[in-house]
Amino acid sequence: MKRRKNEKDNCFCINYFGIAASNSASADNVRGINIDFVTIGHAGNAPDTQVMDDGTTGYGAVGYDYRIGKYEVTNAQWNTFIAAASAPSGNPSKGYDQNTFYTGANQPTTNVSWYEAAQFCNYLTSGDKGLGAYQLGTDGSITVDRVSAISAYGTVYVIPTEDEWYKAAYYKPDGSGYSLYANGLNTVPSPNGWNYAGDLYINTPWDVGTGTEEQNGTFDMMGNVWEWNETLFDIESSVRSARGGSFYVVHNDYFTLASTARHNMYPYDEYWTVGFRIASVSKPDPIGEILDFIDKSVADGNLAPVKPGPAGEGQLGALINMVKTAGELIKAEDMAGACGQLNAALRKTDGQATPPDFVTGPASTELAQMIQDLMTSLGCS
Repeated sequence: MKRRKNEKDNCFCINYFGIAASNSASADNVRGINIDFVTIGHAGNAPDTQVMDDGTTGYGAVGYDYRIGKYEVTNAQWNTFIAAASAPSGNPSKGYDQNTFYTGANQPTTNVSWYEAAQFCNYLTSGDKGLGAYQLGTDGSITVDRVSAISAYGTVYVIPTEDEWYKAAYYKPDGSGYSLYANGLNTVPSPNGWNYAGDLYINTPWDVGTGTEEQNGTFDMMGNVWEWNETLFDIESSVRSARGGSFYVVHNDYFTLASTARHNMYPYDEYWTVGFRIASVSKPDPIGEILDFIDKSVADGNLAPVKPGPAGEGQLGALINMVKTAGELIKAEDMAGACGQLNAALRKTDGQATPPDFVTGPASTELAQMIQDLMTSLGCS
């Protein structure tokens, strides 16, 4: 059994100080383009042990929360991009010379190369097709640098990595593991809810959102069109991964819808059965994550005020206010003041006798470590 190779150009190494958020829906209006997202939580989940059709395994582990498009990118969204920024261009020219095969406004845009999808994402990130997570060389070379883009822009829009795509499709929303299909089951989905060549052969991509919602709130991660991944299929070649199958599945080959099916194409390839959806990753908000951690730990019974009754409520409220004030001071770029507030919060959670703690419980040690990690990242002495 082959383990996955380290894919250096897809490394996304940002330290998150928190716990996974529950999956939820949101929408962005980015440069006049409306995009619906679902949040994928359970950061730090284990990879799947399922073996792929090419013998590799270990997909789906993502160490941060992120958002992924609820739908594939549509012709309407693509055309808005083209009208504002002009059509993508570059080298090799064969990666930019096709128009979408199907023209319905709400059909997924097709005949789109990886290069073109990358420029769409850059435009959403920065307003410039050449600035964002992707730098495309005049020789057709590709550099992926999400970390620098996040530092520059705060939020980046990207082609999902294979792990991000895989997790959004097959990881169960309760965090209990993976399913073979994106509907949360291990049995072949009904073609009534997904557009592939089953008993109902449509022979065209349908409008996004037409079918059945999948387990994490997405649509059409099975069928409709193949979707590009950011990830190299194999680091020894230039081909990129794609997943999900399409409406054009010959002889009921529904196995292309399953988690085990990997597909690959050159980044300049443009096919009538291939489109993409985007993902969004933002700069970590450690203050928000600390506050969420306190709320969840109190609700779970793993964190409680030292004192009972109203006095304890006052202790907990004071601790929360210290953290909130630190966040406000960070936004005001008053790092000395923020460090002072965080140090005060740390001293009330660190288990030391002097001064006495405000909170106790199994989560108090982790809370103190989260505060200490944030102080270290800020350079607090």
